Amino acid sequence: MKISVIIPVYNVKPHLDNCIQSILKQDFADFECILVDDGSTDGSSEICDYWGRTDSRIKALHQNNQGVSSARNTGLKVATGEYISFIDSDDWVGNHYLSDLISAIEQNDSDLSVTGMRLFGKEGSDAIQIAPATDATIKLTQDDLDLFVELMSSNLLFGSVVKLYKSSIITQHNIRFDTNCDFGEDLKFNLNYLSHIATISTSSSSSYHYRQSNAHDTLSTKIRPNQFDIEYDQWHLLLNFFQSRNLLKHKVQEYLYSRLWGIVYNAIFCDKGHCDKSISYFRHILSIPEIKDLKQWECTFNCSQWIKLLITHRSAFAFYCFFKIQRNA
Repeated sequence: MKISVIIPVYNVKPHLDNCIQSILKQDFADFECILVDDGSTDGSSEICDYWGRTDSRIKALHQNNQGVSSARNTGLKVATGEYISFIDSDDWVGNHYLSDLISAIEQNDSDLSVTGMRLFGKEGSDAIQIAPATDATIKLTQDDLDLFVELMSSNLLFGSVVKLYKSSIITQHNIRFDTNCDFGEDLKFNLNYLSHIATISTSSSSSYHYRQSNAHDTLSTKIRPNQFDIEYDQWHLLLNFFQSRNLLKHKVQEYLYSRLWGIVYNAIFCDKGHCDKSISYFRHILSIPEIKDLKQWECTFNCSQWIKLLITHRSAFAFYCFFKIQRNA
């Protein structure tokens, strides 16, 4: 078996058939499709069983609701393919999706392949394309650092989809999704995988169709009370990865601190309906040790100079007064 396609399923009845049928239409035929039903209650379980009976390439598994990370890990346990591909159950793929991934990874003898995606709104419209700029093979060394940072900046390395992983690397290093978190588990998995590989091949094709609705809204885009802490922890995961690979050069620091500027800015100016605007909240954000380094990298982020000044001077009281005046206006 060449590719194991793993699809976690939870209450996606309106979209599940479309997802499965798009996989069965692939022009690359040597695959198995593992549907892991994570305790669905809307009829998705029956759809999984139907397709498991209808097509020998499909395996339908069921478990009590334990979350998407557990479902993906269950799929990894039974996968027999040389390569692993993850697809979300409310998305769909074009006919060349698997062939684009397998061509990129095998033609260049790389350890991971990455393609692009098209993002669709809730009504299936307003498509936005995100894709690697070119077909390339990127070495995870200083020689190809610009290309790697460009790929990282596209955010295509943050999720588990639009990729083909080698099963041997996942098995050898026991790489699994963290079942104790529901945000950023994909990034943890990917950084763990990236820490054990030498090359990435990219394809500028974009035949993965990502639906920005349903579970995606619930898990990926909702604002949490501890959103800043979650994103700050993720930032440290990135920092630690680059340090471990001896890649913490100027280009990488520019990327990291631009990202940290955005995390701090968003935490301060996020939706008032979701955030506590107390002075302790601002003090918490501005107490991180890296604030002292942000001034050196303020040119990497675009916002008003007065905001940058207050941030780099840790002026929690000034932000507190600013929002208090806004609320009372």
